[in-house]
Amino acid sequence: QGYSTKTIGFARTEPGIRGFFSDIKEELDGFKDSSQREADDIQALLNKYPNKYFVVLGYSNGGGIAARTVFHLRSEARVMGITAGVPGWYRNFHPANLLDLDNSGTDTIAVSDYKAVVWAVIKSPWVWLKSHLDTKPVSLALAIEIPGHHYDWSSPEVGPAVSQFLKARLGHKK
Repeated sequence: QGYSTKTIGFARTEPGIRGFFSDIKEELDGFKDSSQREADDIQALLNKYPNKYFVVLGYSNGGGIAARTVFHLRSEARVMGITAGVPGWYRNFHPANLLDLDNSGTDTIAVSDYKAVVWAVIKSPWVWLKSHLDTKPVSLALAIEIPGHHYDWSSPEVGPAVSQFLKARLGHKK
């Protein structure tokens, strides 16, 4: 409230087949290289805009890279991060300038409940097929209904936590 925002995207890999394999390597390596590139980009922006704040956001796998990027910039008071549903198989980075949401421990990906995740993937083709038969089609990716891996602003685990985190770091501007 009282702040203006701009969204800046970060492409962690290049397009095409080379980017596809590079992305797999990065995910297996916990986003070591791409998070450092993103941190370097943000550091350049910090130098260029000394009066601006930067919030790094990430959901699911994107939360893995966001958390590591914020960890690289943990000494920067004008950088903070908000992640949601970071898969438990990524190394967790928890600097003080990061809010990590896991739906109070109910996100099966964030808590590494492999059985629930595998079951959701196995049943996804039938969820996808049913959605098409009901004439409410969803993509196969959305048919993978992983328990607890949905983050709604109106839920008590999300909106109030994010608001409180940002107010604590930014203060209230009128």
